Amino acid sequence: MTANEKILDFAVKYYYLYMNPQTTEAEVTDGFAEACRDLGFSPVGNPYELLPDRRNAGYAFLSEEDTERILENLVDSCTLGSRIFSRWQTTVQRKKDGWNVRLTSHKSRKWFTTAFFWLATLVSGKGRNPFIFRGQLRSFRLRSCLKREGRSFCATDDLEQVLSVNPDGTIWVERYHMGDWGLELTEKQKIPADAETVRELLSRISDFFSGYAFNFTKNADMWDLTLQNQEGQEVHGYGLLRPDALFFSDLSSFIRKTLGRKDLWLFDGNPDYIERMEIVYNRHELCEDPITDEDYTCNYHEQLIIDRESATVERFRQCNDTCDLRNIWHMKYSVPKFLDSLKLNIFSQVKGNPNDVLPDPDRTDTYTIRITTCHKGMREIRGTFDKKGLPVDWPQFAEKLKSFLAQFESGDDDMLDKDNYSRTLRSKDDLIFCYVVFNRGGKSYCYLADEEYKPGEKVKVPAGEDDEYYIVTVKRIVYRPAEESPYPLDRIKRVIGRIPEEEERQL
Repeated sequence: MTANEKILDFAVKYYYLYMNPQTTEAEVTDGFAEACRDLGFSPVGNPYELLPDRRNAGYAFLSEEDTERILENLVDSCTLGSRIFSRWQTTVQRKKDGWNVRLTSHKSRKWFTTAFFWLATLVSGKGRNPFIFRGQLRSFRLRSCLKREGRSFCATDDLEQVLSVNPDGTIWVERYHMGDWGLELTEKQKIPADAETVRELLSRISDFFSGYAFNFTKNADMWDLTLQNQEGQEVHGYGLLRPDALFFSDLSSFIRKTLGRKDLWLFDGNPDYIERMEIVYNRHELCEDPITDEDYTCNYHEQLIIDRESATVERFRQCNDTCDLRNIWHMKYSVPKFLDSLKLNIFSQVKGNPNDVLPDPDRTDTYTIRITTCHKGMREIRGTFDKKGLPVDWPQFAEKLKSFLAQFESGDDDMLDKDNYSRTLRSKDDLIFCYVVFNRGGKSYCYLADEEYKPGEKVKVPAGEDDEYYIVTVKRIVYRPAEESPYPLDRIKRVIGRIPEEEERQL
């Protein structure tokens, strides 16, 4: 093994130790000084000299020339290794002297992680990041664990889960609990999966993490991941065990669905979520027939179902035995997003009417709400459909639901929209007349246009005696020959053009 290969193994080992927020002081102390001396490093130089931040440098996207320039500024591997050794020794000595410092503090971890990153980069070849996954995935191991400090738990509670796909194509899940001397294995179970399922799983994970730069994270509920490619090279990564904006929840959902296991913690901790919501409203009202003056019962029934699995919203309304209406919307992304925006304990508080309330003898309004979550199953809420009989958060939910459905019930661009069915196609000699409004609800003004615009677009137009330009909204477009111009052509003004994208964002 060459000197550079030894330094690379050393740098990779300690990079991952400092990346892991659960690493102990002993793990980065025992044998470190001896390893540094074996590599020819000495504790000299300024231990607090600044290093280029690999995240601010955007290393994964740097060109080879930019990478080479950064590495040249770091001098050589021996100098950088000695700087690391000096920082380590200074911290250890200060701790012995009673200073409140630790090698595994957040600040120290951040510095050492950056230092070992650049040390590994120096000896691994030009422009090559040894901590980025490349190639096709052969196997992986995902450990999901809960932070144990400051938390009470029973001896039988799961504290860790490990999901692994081995090179032979087998998939295993392990569960661990706290024993007398540390973590103990609760159960190890093989998950049945055919070759196609394993291939699909590896392909999705490989695509997700290809070129992915793992972030520095704090000590909390977390996951750590080991990826191995077909050449046997391994990359490790760490992250927080919670839903986030980087699509880890989507990846976790995909894995659970592919393996048919809803109990896996994976990357997001397997939080509970609403799978289905069903709301039923019934009104029975005694009405008087204006013709016969006889009383009859009017029964109105309404049902709303929001279902995550089918990604549909179904609304059924029945006014009487001869008239009903059913709408079904399929929205692949909007339905899950809407359900995720609701709290799990929604509709859990109902104030209720007092015992001496006087019911209306001619009208009865009732409701039933069924909410099904992934882990806790279904809960049902019943009552009278009035202010105190409904859940206290019903008004907020009703407005939210109304706004959600409005985007699909607005009627824009449908076959009954006048602006849609009265639209004419442009002939070769037709001019483009653009009607714009300066203020919402204001009068529309006609301009000539040299290009097509869409209703709702923002454009610039001249106005007034000095032809100062104004930003207006396109109301509608009309095509007519010159002889049918709605305004004298010698007096009509022209649209200047669209607003630049940057200016529109400022508006």
